[in-house]
Amino acid sequence: MEKKNLLKRGSLFILFTFFLFQERTIENIREGGELKGQFIFSLRRIRKDSLTLLKEFIRNNREREEFEIEELVRQFNLSEPVIKRAFRDLIRADEIPPYLDVLDPNTALPTGKIAQIGVVFKKGYWHGTAHVVLIDEAGRIILRLRGPGISFPNTWDILGTHLWTGENYQDTAETLISSLTGSKIDPERLFKVGREGRFRKIGGPEEKVDRFDGQGVFYYSRPNSLDREFSTLYIYRLSEKEKSALKPGEGIIEFRIVEDIENEVVNMEGNPQLYAPAMRQFFTLSELREEIRGHIVFSFYNLGKIEEFKIIPQGKGRHDRPYKVTSSSGNFVLYQTSMNIEHLRFHTSSLLHFIKNGLPLPRLYPIRENKPFPDNFYVHIGDKYYLAYAYLEGSILTSADPRSLLNENRIRNATRELARWHWNALNFKPLGKQRKEGFYMDIEEKEKLFSRLKEALENHPQMKNSYSGKEFLSAYPLIMESLRKIKTNIFPHIYNFLMDRDKALVIHGDFSRYNLIFNGDEVKGIVDFEQLQLNARLWDIAHWILSSRLDPKDLDMKLVESVITEYQKINHLYGEELIALPEFIRWCILIPISYIADYYKLQGHERYETLLRESGIPTELWGIKLMELDRGILDFFIRNISTLKAIDEKDWQDFAKRLKR
Repeated sequence: MEKKNLLKRGSLFILFTFFLFQERTIENIREGGELKGQFIFSLRRIRKDSLTLLKEFIRNNREREEFEIEELVRQFNLSEPVIKRAFRDLIRADEIPPYLDVLDPNTALPTGKIAQIGVVFKKGYWHGTAHVVLIDEAGRIILRLRGPGISFPNTWDILGTHLWTGENYQDTAETLISSLTGSKIDPERLFKVGREGRFRKIGGPEEKVDRFDGQGVFYYSRPNSLDREFSTLYIYRLSEKEKSALKPGEGIIEFRIVEDIENEVVNMEGNPQLYAPAMRQFFTLSELREEIRGHIVFSFYNLGKIEEFKIIPQGKGRHDRPYKVTSSSGNFVLYQTSMNIEHLRFHTSSLLHFIKNGLPLPRLYPIRENKPFPDNFYVHIGDKYYLAYAYLEGSILTSADPRSLLNENRIRNATRELARWHWNALNFKPLGKQRKEGFYMDIEEKEKLFSRLKEALENHPQMKNSYSGKEFLSAYPLIMESLRKIKTNIFPHIYNFLMDRDKALVIHGDFSRYNLIFNGDEVKGIVDFEQLQLNARLWDIAHWILSSRLDPKDLDMKLVESVITEYQKINHLYGEELIALPEFIRWCILIPISYIADYYKLQGHERYETLLRESGIPTELWGIKLMELDRGILDFFIRNISTLKAIDEKDWQDFAKRLKR
């Protein structure tokens, strides 16, 4: 009881003291810009009065070039954020010149020092900037023409501004956009590209031309001052109302819509003086342009905001580009394709049909905008179309040695999924127009390619006597004989039969272990639909058999028989198809071999193109030279030639009789 009374009396004393201090005034003396005296603290009034004194102190010292925030914290007994907000408010009210936080060059974090903007550029202090790429509802980029009175006048640029002391990146970006539209922004339309302070820029008189270093830092020429920036890039998708409200103002002569950013970049590379440094920084590198475009495309979907954007590596010669996107809503694949609108409708309607029928394909997502089917599943920007898929977790069997990855269960399960695909494709009529017409068996073209290569090799003693040249000349008779067998054994009777029976059959076109995602032994997903086409189903089956073989130099008939047996448990094959199977396997081998004879297929081989051009070797012989430069390509050629030989050694008539139902 006595303890309770003591506590009660103590509490009353504290309350009495609190209310007493509320009525007391604060005594202070300000002299010569320095605070002296003793504060009698009031719990309600001390912060407000200290803030008033701080702002008065800042105004009276507006000519001071630099401040140490820690000194002001001690002097006014206020927190660092409160002090910085005081600077921010005075800057916005034009009562003091702009001050910027000086950032650590290694961490991009504030050092505790702030400096006037002129001092920042004089001493080369690192500081923060926010840049914004404005886009319209169609995804087109909007540029501004910088006006007189600011740096780099009469140059095209995206939006950008410095972070005053007390501001953060996003607030600065939002304020910048609102100042142009005259209204509060919609946060759902603002997208950040990567982490804050991700992009670095260094400018100075010592830099003569634009360049990027190995760390992604952009260097540019800036006469008479030193620029050291950490930048955060945003994308803002303007509504039609906001777009119509855009008007030239201070620092802006006009706005311009860019119909095709790639054409704009070509012009920028030819006339860099017409573009501001920030524009050159963010749009020179193709990888960064792709990432910016990815954010723009993703804004059309209701799939959250991008947190990470990665380009998925693809083999040479691929026309389409997939990107892995991690957003606030999960993981997705953004797929860029060069297909035209009719091909895209064929592609989209086919995939949605297979997804609807339960095949393990990644989910395809519709866009926000209400459009008729199937146009509501893709985005069109410039000359590219984009699709958004679910990202499937699992294992892709990419190893060069299938023996370490494939087993009977995986082969059996994948074969069943292939049979299910073809079963569900029967009598299905896709929309649009397929990307590849007919049987896609240009036999005569391949014969001409190989003949030209042999002739060029015969006329070039150096390459003729090279190891790779000898390998090709040794294999040439077998290659031409294989082409003849395909033409003789398939055309015209079996070809007409297959296309009549399967003329409406949508096949995968590249069904292989590289395009399957496994979870254990189960097929979790089928991916990569670039070769989707109307064709004979044997094309898929032959691809799968070659991809499943354990010995890359041979063709195991037990494997072939097990694949066909498992397939026929779900989907019946005709006797004519069993007879034609070896010819389809030959053709699946000859197509990649033919690339060494096709100059156009070898262009863009980044690893060796410079060496090939500088070698002086005729373009017709680039494939032979490439085999000489890359042992892996030579081994690939030798393995496939060995498989062609193995096909001729098998008894396909007996095989067809045993498996015919």
